Formats: sequence, structure tokens, C-alpha cells
Amino acid sequence: MTQSRTSALCVLKGLMYWALIMLTILVASTLAGCASKSAQLSRIQPEKVVIINYFEQTKSSLNCYKVKRLQQGVVDYIYSSDYYLGGDTVFATFR
Repeated sequence: MTQSRTSALCVLKGLMYWALIMLTILVASTLAGCASKSAQLSRIQPEKVVIINYFEQTKSSLNCYKVKRLQQGVVDYIYSSDYYLGGDTVFATFR
């Protein structure tokens, strides 16, 4: 009776180690699959836009531009330290 109880405890202990190893692998693979915010932003492709209007920013070093997004046909705003004229076509990234 004692020997069967000991072997049952060994089997149970082995299953616990196996479960712990599997749980560790599961957590590690889940964390490895998570992309950071910077990695997500790097996958955003720039869009071609046409500068419609320029708004002067007095408190910031960035210039504000009203642009038309050519792929979607909508009007949006971008901020850039570069200087563009109305009608210029540039590439911009939107989140």
C-alpha cells in the first residue's frame, strides 16, 4: 500500500512539473506575441496628402496644415516642422 501511494505521489509531482512547464511556455509565448506601441506605430504607412491651407502656430515650433487625404478623400490636419505651400503634395502618417 505504501509503495503504490509513493508512486502515485511521484506521478502527481511529475504532472505538476509538466503543468508548470507548459504554463511557463504559454505565458512566454503570449508575452512574445505582444507588440509594443512603437512597433505598432512603425507599421502605419504614410499617405499621400495635398496641402490645402497653412495655420501659423505661435506657441509651438510645429506648423499646422489643413490637408486633403487622397486615399480616403477626407480633410484632416497635420503638424510638421517643415514648411509647405498650398497645393504641395507630401506624405503624412495618421494614427
